Amino acid sequence: MANKIAVASVIAAVGIVAVIGTIAAVTASKKGGDKDGGGMSAGVKLSTVCASTLYPEKCEQSLKPVVNDTSNPEDVLRAALNVALDEVAAAFERSEHIGKGAKDNITRNAMDVCKKLLDDATEDLRDMARLKPVEVLDHVKDLRVWLSGVMTYVYTCADGFEMPELKEAMDKVLQNSTELSSNALAIITRLGELLPEEAKKVNATAAAAAGHGRRLLGWRMREAEEKTSGRGVPAADGKLNEIADVTDASRQLLADTLDEISALSDDASRRQLGLMFAKLYSRGAKGDLLWRRRHLLTMSLSVMTDEGEEQRIHMNHHLDAIANMSTETNRQLLAEELPDDLDGRRQLLSRRLVGISEVAGEAKRQLEAMDQPADDHHRVLMTTNLVGTFDEIEDGRSGLKSSDLPKSAPANQRRRLMQLPGGRKQPSRNRLLTTDVIGTPDEIEDGARSRSGWKEQSGDDAPKWVPGDLRRLLLQIQKPNAVVAQDGSGGFKTITAAINAVPKTYQGRYVIYVKAGTYKEYVTIPKNMANIFMYGDGPTKTVVTGDKSNTGGFATIATRTFSAEGNGFICKNMGFVNTAGPDGHQAVALHVQGDMSVFFNCRFEGYQDTLYVHANRQFFRNCEVLGTIDFIFGNSAALFQNCLMTVRKPGISQSNMVTAQGRTDPNMPTGIVLQSCRIVPEQALFPDRLKVASYLGRPWKEYARTVIMESTIGDLIKPEGWSEWMGDIGLKTLYYAEYGNTGPGAGTSKRVNWPGYRGVIGQAEATQFTAGVFIDAMTWLKATGTPNVMGFTK
Repeated sequence: MANKIAVASVIAAVGIVAVIGTIAAVTASKKGGDKDGGGMSAGVKLSTVCASTLYPEKCEQSLKPVVNDTSNPEDVLRAALNVALDEVAAAFERSEHIGKGAKDNITRNAMDVCKKLLDDATEDLRDMARLKPVEVLDHVKDLRVWLSGVMTYVYTCADGFEMPELKEAMDKVLQNSTELSSNALAIITRLGELLPEEAKKVNATAAAAAGHGRRLLGWRMREAEEKTSGRGVPAADGKLNEIADVTDASRQLLADTLDEISALSDDASRRQLGLMFAKLYSRGAKGDLLWRRRHLLTMSLSVMTDEGEEQRIHMNHHLDAIANMSTETNRQLLAEELPDDLDGRRQLLSRRLVGISEVAGEAKRQLEAMDQPADDHHRVLMTTNLVGTFDEIEDGRSGLKSSDLPKSAPANQRRRLMQLPGGRKQPSRNRLLTTDVIGTPDEIEDGARSRSGWKEQSGDDAPKWVPGDLRRLLLQIQKPNAVVAQDGSGGFKTITAAINAVPKTYQGRYVIYVKAGTYKEYVTIPKNMANIFMYGDGPTKTVVTGDKSNTGGFATIATRTFSAEGNGFICKNMGFVNTAGPDGHQAVALHVQGDMSVFFNCRFEGYQDTLYVHANRQFFRNCEVLGTIDFIFGNSAALFQNCLMTVRKPGISQSNMVTAQGRTDPNMPTGIVLQSCRIVPEQALFPDRLKVASYLGRPWKEYARTVIMESTIGDLIKPEGWSEWMGDIGLKTLYYAEYGNTGPGAGTSKRVNWPGYRGVIGQAEATQFTAGVFIDAMTWLKATGTPNVMGFTK
């Protein structure tokens, strides 16, 4: 080839070299450990490898210089790394002349962004190149995500140029990069098929000997898990011990809602609950009610000591029981046909959730008196799933007495019965409890703290019985590494100052607490800063705001108010706003490209392009996103669970599109998934919601993929459901699907009839878009402590 291949071509070499390296290792092993190593042989040739790609001729042409019959794995990988460094430098050089001398702000801005994105691709490439051949099989899913990220950076670089001639020139420079990256992605995707069984066995053995710490881009998940569990929610044993002890620390964590416990729930444990509780009922039928009450609600430390491991298993079952109550709450609330107007929805949810809030508080208070004799009015008997019914909780009619209960519970019993002291009526307060359903008012945090008597505590306040690692975690929650406050009461007055002060050699999760206030600054969590946990006082109390927009002279990606580029970023209880308005056109409130990032109880407000899920993997839980056109867009593997999508009133002659997904290759494991979410109009749009055209999404790129599942869709969504981008672009190659949705806008009889629209898919197909599969959440999300459901929610 006359010119050197651009950035992604190197990735193609690395991916294929890894495959061939593994095969060579197998061949050498079969020959009795030949010291010279083995070349390509025994069943897999370069032509066979390249046949699985979209550009097979280019695949063979690019790999022949670095792959031959005498290359051993080490030599090939070393050569690939050296070529990678050379080619990235060449890519920079070839792109520097494009747009040079331009006087308009957008072009100059696009040039800067392009250089940054190619630099990000370089850094990710270096990390991927560090993988040994025997580690490749253990990281197939990761490699697919990271390669997709590099490809996304490449096309984002070109997309930043608005002038057609400049964009065309950049596309031409990066064409080889795109095509050869696609080849590498195809090979990694089919890696399991290409390797013979002997190679898989050798890989598994070698990987086991080397350890299975997940090598991430710039950080190790194992190290992160050992040092901290992300947001700081303890493991099951620690959580139940806190409930039993009811110290200040446990009060805070318990009042932080039952939702946080639901992360520990899974289908297997739920199936065991009936048998477990039947056993407990049977054991306690002839004994005193106090015994049953104590064991069904929690277990004391003395019982744990006496019965050992068996009680630990039971303790985990109790946690699952509490989690089930949260899951059932979510299921019932989302299934209801709630009013589409925001005020009506809030009022109804408030009435429902406040009951749960009061019951949880009452349970906590009764725990403190558990060792004292209790009369019938103060007895608590918990089975498995629900505290009475919502109406009974609200009206104070949950009046079953202990004498009314059966001597032994049937295995299929799925209710939690609770007698409130004195049969008193639940007080009504306009306060939402943060559980499985998102609430946006600031009262969420105020309510949790006022109910729990929360306050910042010293390290000595952590319970002495908490194991060492959990104790350190509790202390980390209570004592952030940095505090940001505009009034000077913290160590920093701006978020940027706090980020700049993070020690470069810091190990573990670095916690930044941002006190209530409106922070008018543009914040970036840099790519080299992993494991940042940032939390505020509430999504409408701690707010980061900016007003950059495309009409103001910025490329779309550069309009962001807040950018999370570091891996493992976790954010809780914060709001991000772009105030440019509908006239600003593209105006991003949050941009995120860090892999394995999490946002919990956050709010993203803007109009067009509010939330940019750029690349890699992200999980959003209990968040609210407000916008108009393409207000959730990008090419990451992004899953939104229990979130509120609030569609705003657009400008004149504009339509609303909730999503605009940017997948450019059929092998990319990316897409946007909305699970157990609600799509509703904001109050200003409500009167005109049937006049303004609103859609679930449109295909930004050729292979766009979006799935709406188990969600409630308001009547603002037009019957056809989805909108075109430009003519027939992507209509044959996109992947749009729906599953298990409810609400007046969920009907699919009048949906679009594009070849790529899958309609309502079956459960087996929908499974691939659940958290455990789609974002590989089982390997990393639990460590963050974020509430989640790995499978289906209904």
